[in-house]
Amino acid sequence: MKNYTTFLLVALLATANLNAQSFNKGSLLISVSEGTTYTHYVITDNSSNPGVVKDYNLNGDRDPLFIEYGISKKWGIGLLMGGDVFHINPSSYYNTSSNDKKVITSELTAEGSYHFYNSRKWDLSGCIGLGFAGVTFNGYNGDGASTKYDAGGNIIRLSGKARYYPFKRFGILGILSTYAESCSPCPTNNNSNSLDKLTKTNITGYAIEFGLCYRLRR
Repeated sequence: MKNYTTFLLVALLATANLNAQSFNKGSLLISVSEGTTYTHYVITDNSSNPGVVKDYNLNGDRDPLFIEYGISKKWGIGLLMGGDVFHINPSSYYNTSSNDKKVITSELTAEGSYHFYNSRKWDLSGCIGLGFAGVTFNGYNGDGASTKYDAGGNIIRLSGKARYYPFKRFGILGILSTYAESCSPCPTNNNSNSLDKLTKTNITGYAIEFGLCYRLRR
């Protein structure tokens, strides 16, 4: 009888531990974070004689929003929206006229996540994301008229995320990611000059972020 009671107690504790997970099927997570991105920023000329125009190592500020839905106890799908801000003078990098003091990149990425460790307090996951990216800054043409550099392309991002829940639904988030994006201006857009229309921006690097998360369901 004693052995049966012990076995039943262990079984109940194990079942409770399995159910006490911070991520489940049907979970809906919202996360916001801020951090720093460390990049290799390459500007190339896509004319008939392509080549590297400028090649820099830059740091930027990162500020994304992420939404994820649990399709099982281990797998989730999500949407990442945000971008990076590089506090630089575009005229020194793109050889074009600009009084702007920053270059802004943006991304809209669909992401798949695998939650390899999941307990009541901790949620650790690995993620891969594919989506759209953009690079913009303000400038002016030779006549002094305002114009805008606007390039678009694609991005791939690999990341590891750690969430810790001091409360049932409210948690702390840490993210380490690496990514690569490539953006080219559309020839029909009103970019400042022909050089801009032939200038491609390639960015590779990694980012470190910290933020907050909230679980709406499950």
